[in-house]
Amino acid sequence: MAKTSHMNRRFPRWAGITLVAGALALSACTHGRDWDTYGLEIVTDPPGAECEFERNGVRTQAHARTPVEVVLTTGHGWIQIICSRPGYMPESRYVSGFFEGTVYMTLSPAAQTQAR
Repeated sequence: MAKTSHMNRRFPRWAGITLVAGALALSACTHGRDWDTYGLEIVTDPPGAECEFERNGVRTQAHARTPVEVVLTTGHGWIQIICSRPGYMPESRYVSGFFEGTVYMTLSPAAQTQAR
């Protein structure tokens, strides 16, 4: 009887079915989360602040002044919103990665030193 080479052995059918089913389940679980978006409105007092966002160490900056509506992707973790305006102290808020709605922030005037 001739020896069977390891190259001629077939991949077990059950293993292939398990791999395909696992890949399909994984793609179904992550597909909706990766592409879902939501609207977020940011309102500051006083208006006209520039805001930037940070999630998982990645920071982006909005190019519009408040009040502003932005579209973000859903995701796990918290999003830090940091708004600033010249003459005022920066203000920040954390929102859930699935938060949808309006975020209100009040910026405090920066302390000014008085000349004598």
